[in-house]
Amino acid sequence: YELPDTRRRIIPHSVVPDLKRTLEIALKMVPTAERVYMVSGVHPLDRWFEDKARRDFRQWEDRFEFRYLSDLPLEKILDASAGAASDSIIFITNFSTDVSGKPLTTMEVGRRLTRVSKAPVFGCIDTLLGNGIVGGSLISLEYVGTKAGEMALDFLSRAQYTGNVPTVLEVAQVDAFDWRQLRHWNLKESTLPR
Repeated sequence: YELPDTRRRIIPHSVVPDLKRTLEIALKMVPTAERVYMVSGVHPLDRWFEDKARRDFRQWEDRFEFRYLSDLPLEKILDASAGAASDSIIFITNFSTDVSGKPLTTMEVGRRLTRVSKAPVFGCIDTLLGNGIVGGSLISLEYVGTKAGEMALDFLSRAQYTGNVPTVLEVAQVDAFDWRQLRHWNLKESTLPR
């Protein structure tokens, strides 16, 4: 990409979360699950995550009941999560605004979810780790920053990319889990991915 006034190249990082991987992990960890409660807000980015989840999870719709909660205000989302059976899965994606227009952060909603939920909470963003989620295949914002810094240093040292500049910074997701949450939910370490 080029900015018209500076002619500088911008290398974007396009975040396309692997939501399927997190759900596959969650289903191995909670093998008796029959329901998956999907928590997200209504901001356009929140909706994008939910739409992606709806597409990605179609293959499981005949085996599990998916309850998408974005059409509820936060308090009702928390009530629905609190009422979920213990063998359910709560999956939080992204949360910026609830249906009433109340601005929130994904971390804040994640913390509140885990305080009321009787079922384990999984996510797809690393900032939720340590804030109540069991874990999952996470978009690591720190790892994205590290990779961007490494690329910048390579450019500055001219060690790489002399004529072959990438158009997109691709960064793999990281499987990560909170040991405290594994113990809290009595989830088996043997079900974790390698």
